[in-house]
Amino acid sequence: MVTSLQSNSLSSSEDVTSALGNVDEALKKSRTFSEDFSQMNNEMKQVARGTLNEQINLLKDNTSLKDMNFGSDFSDFSKTNITTQLGNLAASQAHIIQEQTSKLLV
Repeated sequence: MVTSLQSNSLSSSEDVTSALGNVDEALKKSRTFSEDFSQMNNEMKQVARGTLNEQINLLKDNTSLKDMNFGSDFSDFSKTNITTQLGNLAASQAHIIQEQTSKLLV
């Protein structure tokens, strides 16, 4: 297209008409390129916003993990675990005493 405009001498009305047609075609291609670029720009912005939102959500999740007191949570777990074990031990001891009593009675 550029070469046809450069080689056109614009000496006749046909040359001028041809040159105007080439310019119109170039303008159409330029508009199409501009529209495609705008659409791609908008899509890239949407993807970037989505990625930023994901990163912000991950950051919020991680800060809530940092706020946990692992020492306190472990201590509470240990207390609960010991209490459960003591309950199981007491229940088994009661069961053994009941069996021994019933053996003595028989």
